[in-house]
Amino acid sequence: MKKNPYLNIILFILTFISTLVVGAMHEGINVLEEPLKVYKGFPFSFALLTILLAHEFSHYIASKKHRIEASLPYFIPAPTLFGTFGAVIKMKSPITTKTHL
Repeated sequence: MKKNPYLNIILFILTFISTLVVGAMHEGINVLEEPLKVYKGFPFSFALLTILLAHEFSHYIASKKHRIEASLPYFIPAPTLFGTFGAVIKMKSPITTKTHL
């Protein structure tokens, strides 16, 4: 039974928003006073999310290659220095060999 990726998508969108806001703040924008200038955080958000996407999807693709059942990445939004706590995937089947690990 396949699960719908709604939670994964919602968490990614929230993480995009949180990294966008933090990126704008790094540029000196007060997003509460000037919310329309939040776009200035796009380079920060894009760079950070590209790294996270590449890293987590590498785990996901490797899991599929070795026939290990794994979830899509769950992104973790957070109002921190980076706007995120990162991302994780959930491995749903055991890893049976060192090669698969």
